[in-house]
Amino acid sequence: MQEINLNVKLTSDLAAIVNELINRGYFVSKEDLIRASIISYGARLGIISPKILHEDVLRKIKASDKKYTDDEIAKQMENL
Repeated sequence: MQEINLNVKLTSDLAAIVNELINRGYFVSKEDLIRASIISYGARLGIISPKILHEDVLRKIKASDKKYTDDEIAKQMENL
């Protein structure tokens, strides 16, 4: 897995929108919102497919030693 660090400074209306989305509970954190936005944009461009994301999640779940219920797995899939 590759990793990249982004330093993003939001101001004005955009910063207010991000804070409002987080305050309403749509996202857990600013990082979560940015991650979801990048995935969504990549999917719209055809670079990332939802099927690949789901397969990646399922592979990671199977590789972990943890046991998850169907409801827990479904909730995590929705987070994608």
